Amino acid sequence: MAGDAIPYPQDQIFRLQNQEPQDLFIDWSSSFAVDLKHENEIKELRSIVTKLTEEVNRLERIIINVGVIVPISQIGQVSRIIDLEGTIGMKIDDELAKLDLNIPNQSSVRDYLVHHLDMVDLLPIVSEKIHQKFSIDSVFSLEIASDADDQYITINVRQTTYDDSVMDRIREIRKEYSPLLVNKSGWFLLTTDYISQE
Repeated sequence: MAGDAIPYPQDQIFRLQNQEPQDLFIDWSSSFAVDLKHENEIKELRSIVTKLTEEVNRLERIIINVGVIVPISQIGQVSRIIDLEGTIGMKIDDELAKLDLNIPNQSSVRDYLVHHLDMVDLLPIVSEKIHQKFSIDSVFSLEIASDADDQYITINVRQTTYDDSVMDRIREIRKEYSPLLVNKSGWFLLTTDYISQE
């Protein structure tokens, strides 16, 4: 439609009317030519964007033990909405009940896990490892710890007596679970506070 045409300044219209067709093509195409000195930079940027897009797609969906699939960017928001019906909280409680761990404040652990759903699948793995490495007399306390402005899950190993082997075994288990923390939304630490379990 004529009403949709892009208006040209009068001097441009005059110049276009008085050019040969081949000159008009050269002039028109040169106005859209890509500056060749920036071509490599553009290729680099495209490569970075492609890699970032692939990473976002890889992280876009997380499948977790409690049976909920949500986009990673919306984990906190979606989990809070669903938790209004108690679904997430109940499933987390079910998972915690399967662990042979002492949980002094289960509500704080549940609240943490509701906002860090991708941490739930780590707990049975660590629980199994600590039960293999430590004696039946040891007690394992699952708690929420604070460090500056951040919170994280911790399991404290408690025994009647302590020796150097306690920290050696803890370090061995840390090496085994550390790769599992990559890309997790929260943090976990296995440690001891040297409190006697008696």
